[in-house]
Amino acid sequence: MKAGRKLQSATKYRARPVRTNVRPRSRKPLQTKKAFVRQRQNVVETKSRTHEEISENPPPGTSDPNKYIIDPTDYKAVDNRQAYTFFHPTSFLSMNQGMDEDDLNGLTAFIKAVKLKLSVLMPYGTNAITNPFNLYFVHGTVLATNFTGNTFPQAFLASRPDIQNHIENRVVDYFDERKDKLRFIPKSGVTVQISGYQKLLNNKNTDWLADIDNVQAPYNKSITWRPMKKIKYEKGFPLAGDATANPSKHQVHMYPNYTRLPFFMLYSPQHASLNQSAPGGTNDDKLIKIAYNDCTWFTDS
Repeated sequence: MKAGRKLQSATKYRARPVRTNVRPRSRKPLQTKKAFVRQRQNVVETKSRTHEEISENPPPGTSDPNKYIIDPTDYKAVDNRQAYTFFHPTSFLSMNQGMDEDDLNGLTAFIKAVKLKLSVLMPYGTNAITNPFNLYFVHGTVLATNFTGNTFPQAFLASRPDIQNHIENRVVDYFDERKDKLRFIPKSGVTVQISGYQKLLNNKNTDWLADIDNVQAPYNKSITWRPMKKIKYEKGFPLAGDATANPSKHQVHMYPNYTRLPFFMLYSPQHASLNQSAPGGTNDDKLIKIAYNDCTWFTDS
């Protein structure tokens, strides 16, 4: 061995001492809301309530949408004199308290999903729209109604049109504020939350014309809103038309008073370039026709 060279110690790298007074860390399985719902779905019953099933058959000549729930699956002409056309998910906004398979047993319900399906028929042939215009499907949520005994209407007097007017007024004010592009709008407002803003695109090869069977091809779209939470319903005021036309589905009007409400609408900024006529006349073939349906899946046990 050369002089001046030291021997390497065998104990230079020693292992860390093991601490015996520390409790082992417990690993709990990750529990999410979706996993909890999947575990409960074998025990509780998932109910479904559709707009078509709760629609009414009003007397002839009295089909007022403010008094009756009209069947939404029939194609109806859209009023081109306005830029906003709303499709309210009545299956979610108006529950009936009872013991039927689609009724609400108590005051709360765990809402899983609210789905709305749209089918659009555009004017075609000699009535095809030639002026440039844009159509948008917009959906999102608005602020809760929060009706009390001191508001107008009062909580126990709020009817189905009152809920719909609350939604429409909030959304229209939101878009009207943004017409002037030079205005500075604060970003802190949470009155309206836009979840989807999609342009309605057509096939450039057909240009909304008839297909090979000379039958007008519709444009179909579906939108789903998934709250996945327990929502409390408030007892409101049922309309006289609802109670007489379909009493088994509208004995008690229950509406969500303390949660954000979904909205679905057709937005046409260039509506002034279209045929300015109201539906119900001789120009219905020149108007856009829309049919829709909505369904709500929930549990109340």
